[in-house]
Amino acid sequence: MIIKAVTWTERGSLAHYATICREWQGVIEETTFGRLTLTPSRLDSFQKVPQRQMALVKYIWLNIELHAYDCSQCENGETDPWWEGNAEIIRKAIRDLFRSLSTWGHGESLVLDISAHSPSDLKHYSKHLHFGSDAVPEVGLRLGMAQTHDPRHGWFNGQRQDYPPIGAIDRLFEDIQMEEDFWNGLPEVGAVTCLLLRRQTRRRWEPTSLGKMLRLLPRLQEVYYEPWREWDRVDQVLTDKYTPQLFKSLGFRRLRKLVLFENSDDEFVTAIQGVHRDYDAEPVRVADITVSKALAEASLGFEQLSASFIADARWFFEARQPCWAWNQLTSLVLTSRLLNPYQSHAVVNDLLQAAAAAAMAMPMLTTMELWNGGKGIA
Repeated sequence: MIIKAVTWTERGSLAHYATICREWQGVIEETTFGRLTLTPSRLDSFQKVPQRQMALVKYIWLNIELHAYDCSQCENGETDPWWEGNAEIIRKAIRDLFRSLSTWGHGESLVLDISAHSPSDLKHYSKHLHFGSDAVPEVGLRLGMAQTHDPRHGWFNGQRQDYPPIGAIDRLFEDIQMEEDFWNGLPEVGAVTCLLLRRQTRRRWEPTSLGKMLRLLPRLQEVYYEPWREWDRVDQVLTDKYTPQLFKSLGFRRLRKLVLFENSDDEFVTAIQGVHRDYDAEPVRVADITVSKALAEASLGFEQLSASFIADARWFFEARQPCWAWNQLTSLVLTSRLLNPYQSHAVVNDLLQAAAAAAMAMPMLTTMELWNGGKGIA
C-alpha cells in the first residue's frame, strides 16, 4: 500500500525509490517506463533503454519541439529556409525513434503519439491554444488564460479582441511533408500497434507522407487522426485530392479501429475571409464526395469507425455497392451537413433510409451514430 501511495502522489522523479527493495523496483519501473515523453534531445538516451524495461513501455509521446521565434517573425509565415530547418528537426526525430523502435520485440500493445510545435507558439497570438498532453487539466488552462494581457498580440485581460494576422495563422498550420527517399530509408517498426496524431498539433500532415509512415507500421491496429481543415480553398482541394489514397492504404491493412476528427476554428475562418476572395476557406466546411466514398470502401474490414466532418454520411452510404459487407464492423459514427434544422424532412429521411440499408450489410453492428455539430447545431 505504501509504494502504491507513493506512485500516485509523488510529483517528482520516482527513480530514487527503486533502490529501496526489489519489490519497489518493479512497481516503480512499471510506473516510470509505462508512459514515456520523448523530445528530440532525449532520443539519444532512449536508445539505451535496457531490454527488460522495453516490455514495460505502453505509451510513447514523441513531442517534437521546433525552432523558437520572436516578434519580428510572429506575424509572418515561415520562410523556406525556416520551414526546411523545422522539417529537418521532424525528420531527425522520426528517424531516430523509428531506428530505435525497430529493434524492439512485438509486445501486446504500444501506443505512439506524435506531435510537433514551436515553444514560441503560445507566446504570441495563439495563447488560448493547447499544445501539450491531454492530461493537462482544462481548469488550469482557463485560469492561466484569465491572467493574459498582451495588447501587442491582441489580448486584453484574458480575452482576444483582434483576429491574428494571416501570416501568424499560416505559421501555426504549416505542412509536415517528407519525400519518398526519407521513408524508404527507415526500417519497419513492428512494436507499434496504435498511432495517435492529435489535434494539439496544428501542423498538417500531408496525406501522402502520412500514408508512407503508416506503411512502416505493419502491426498497426488502431489509428486516431485529428487533422485541421485547410484555411485556403485551393489547399483544401489539394488535400482532398490525396486523402482518398491515404484511406485506400488503410483498407489494405489489418486495421481494427479508425477515429477521424477534422478540426476547425471559426475565428481563423473569419480572419481569412475577404483577403483573397477566390481562395477563401469555405465558411462551412463541406466534405468531399471522393474522400467520403474512399473511406466507405476502406472501412469494409474495420471493427470500429468514427469519422467526423472529414467525410459526409450521405456520400459514405451512397458509395455502397451490392456486393459490399462490413462483416466485422460493430460501431459506426459519421457526421452529415444534411442534419440541420433548415433541411427538408424528405432529404433527411433519404439519409436515414440509406443508413438503414447499409446497416443490413453490417451483421455485427451494435452502434450507429449520425450527427452534426456547429454553432446552433448539435
